[in-house]
Amino acid sequence: MVLDSHIESRSGYREETQKRIQDYLQGNDVFRREVQRVVIYDASLDGGPWMAIVHELSRALPGLSLNVEDAVFFLNEIAQATTLTAHQVALWGDLVRAMGRSDRHDENLKRAIALGIQQHSELASSYEEITRPPTRDYEAEERKRQSRYKAKQHANFRLHREQFAKDIGPISSGQHVGALVSLAKGYLGRYSELDNSADPFTRLKEWVGEEIAGKAVQGFIMALMRNDLPNLEKICAVRAEGKHWTIEPVRLSGVAEIVRSGRSLDEVPESVVRAVLGIWWDMPEFHSTKLGEDVEKALEEVVLRDDQRAEEFVTTVIESQFALGKQHVSGLYRFLRDPHFLIFSPKLAIKWLEIYPKASYSGQLELLQFLLQRSDLTELVALVHKRANGLDLLKEDCQRLWTAAAFCIAPFAMADKFDNAKLLPKE
Repeated sequence: MVLDSHIESRSGYREETQKRIQDYLQGNDVFRREVQRVVIYDASLDGGPWMAIVHELSRALPGLSLNVEDAVFFLNEIAQATTLTAHQVALWGDLVRAMGRSDRHDENLKRAIALGIQQHSELASSYEEITRPPTRDYEAEERKRQSRYKAKQHANFRLHREQFAKDIGPISSGQHVGALVSLAKGYLGRYSELDNSADPFTRLKEWVGEEIAGKAVQGFIMALMRNDLPNLEKICAVRAEGKHWTIEPVRLSGVAEIVRSGRSLDEVPESVVRAVLGIWWDMPEFHSTKLGEDVEKALEEVVLRDDQRAEEFVTTVIESQFALGKQHVSGLYRFLRDPHFLIFSPKLAIKWLEIYPKASYSGQLELLQFLLQRSDLTELVALVHKRANGLDLLKEDCQRLWTAAAFCIAPFAMADKFDNAKLLPKE
């Protein structure tokens, strides 16, 4: 069970990583179907193609489940084969069954089924058997399977509660980091077995019961007062290695619980609030969806309360990403478009363009587009001249970017590049 692995180990996908995988699979039909093919043609699976379709694919990774278009693709593929193996005949039948009642099939699915029936007598016989009044009640079997799954889940939940109950003291005092991390992941909705539509506390209570859930949220808040927590600079530094601090879910949960209960973040050290906002800015849309925009608002009211604090925070979070040459700079889109930062955003934008000439093309493009909208282009024109003299040191896409900028606002910056060019003779 997934929850067991999260309690026993700290490894595993973060939910935002799973979302990226899901988006990639759903947006790449050819790749997705090649992965699906490996599973549905695996003759070693117990239960044959049926279990591959309704169980293995749906639970392996988000985005792998067979949709109607996938089924039509594989049905047509089987229909167009010259001869069929026994596995293909079984797979064809199970694909048809998995698509539900025939009176609900769309036209593409009906045509794919009809093609198979016309081309192969084995498939015609299979379809006749499928449409015959059932001797096997698949819906009843599925209900039983779900019932067994729920019973096993509840048994596991009881076991988890027993494990957490043994450490209830260290959990409530914020000392048992391992248990708090597992509980925080439940609170944040990072376990597929829990109801992601429920509010965080209700979701946690469903898993471990009201008493342990109450002690857990108390522990989340107490953990914010620890003196060994990584600050914003350390959080940004570890991102350079593509990693995250283990305790990050606990800190997010602690802040979210304070806001949810109507308390003030002023009771939390500002350095901790600053670090949590840095975590939040790493995936702002994801966190807002899970915990609500009111949490982000409360964090920013503390950290961005004046221009000096705001500039220091933004510089720490964003500049470190430019230094690493990250393709996507988290927080940059928001920073360049939020009027709250306008008093210092042009200054930082020109600074980053100047000191990070090897920053990603997308990052430099964002900064240039922002600066080109400003009324005073003096500093940008000077930088364009500097870049024009060192185009050979830039990557090809950035060479084109700065050349285009030169022709737009400083055409004479490119003059030297063409002084020695020989004109073609007139015809």
